[in-house]
Amino acid sequence: MMIMRKRETTTMPHRETTTGRTVRRLLLATLLMGVAMVPASAQELFSILGGQRVGTSAMPFLKIPVGARAEAMGGAYVAIANDAFAAYWNPAGIAQLGNRWAGSYTYDPEKAEPGVKAPTSNWARMQRGDRALGLVRINWIADISYNALSYVQPLPAGVLGVSVASLSTADMEVTTEYHPDGTGEYFSYGDMLLGLSYALPMTDNFSWGVTLKYARETLADYTMNNVLVDLGTYYWTGYRDLRIGVALMHFGPNSKPDGSFTAVDVNGNEHESDFTAYAPPTEFRLGGAMTLFGTRMHRFLGSFQLNHPVDNSENLKLGGEYTFNGMLFLRGGYKLNTDEDRYSYGAGLRVPVAGMAMTIDYSYTDFGILDQAQRLSIGLTF
Repeated sequence: MMIMRKRETTTMPHRETTTGRTVRRLLLATLLMGVAMVPASAQELFSILGGQRVGTSAMPFLKIPVGARAEAMGGAYVAIANDAFAAYWNPAGIAQLGNRWAGSYTYDPEKAEPGVKAPTSNWARMQRGDRALGLVRINWIADISYNALSYVQPLPAGVLGVSVASLSTADMEVTTEYHPDGTGEYFSYGDMLLGLSYALPMTDNFSWGVTLKYARETLADYTMNNVLVDLGTYYWTGYRDLRIGVALMHFGPNSKPDGSFTAVDVNGNEHESDFTAYAPPTEFRLGGAMTLFGTRMHRFLGSFQLNHPVDNSENLKLGGEYTFNGMLFLRGGYKLNTDEDRYSYGAGLRVPVAGMAMTIDYSYTDFGILDQAQRLSIGLTF
């Protein structure tokens, strides 16, 4: 006697096939290659409308990129912004300091199990500190020096960031049309920036941030002051470690120097005149970043950033960072639709020091006929 049994079927959970992963990587690589092959002039990709606005904003020192790591990646940093200098790129990024490797969506080869955020070694735990201190020295073009100091501290609710920056030049001799070689008198020029940032992670994959900052510019006997605001958001998409950053930087009222100046009309008559007020260099930034390749020893992070400044044409920035063993970093970046600073590169080193992770970063930016700019950053994470 035969007994017929009903065959049981089991529904297996969906798993991404090796072929699927390979196809997706090829698509990403093709996209990146296509972007990289855009003509250097970028005239075919971007509208040149906006070029006529060059030089129409006040306090241009606010546009100087801060942080060697960020500039080494071509300034494509709004969607990374996870170090002591995050507030200069995206104020929401200061909430990502402790989420750089161990977050829910971040690529982390040291995770023991999916969903476990705790690192598996003392060295890895030390790197994931949520407090940071950073100092950067910038040798800017025309022998201009720029120094910045930043500190990030978590609060019971949210994260606090403090930034201080100053720009200075050597004293310059006064020249006139009758004394082109100098009058024997000297004047100085300098800028100062004070910033207070606050960021709040609303969920595991979304945070927002705001920076209130005071800017001051001094030229000879004239000073100009302004209060500005930065706004930013940071979003982990849930696809691998792809994240998107959006920021509105240097937003505020028009400003002009205090006092008045002596003007000469076409008839040679002198009279006192007020200065004209100009807008700050407000800029809208949108970007993304993702680990394109990663193993326990090797990792490559790619990023892009679209910029819309009020005083220039739109531009696109591309950046990449190769990491070896979480300690050695090689970086490069390229900028499209910019006049002189087309490419940059740099390197970094992260080492343990007295229970903290110390990072030393260097960047070099080529400015063509304007020579070059170099940055050296030192940061502590604990």
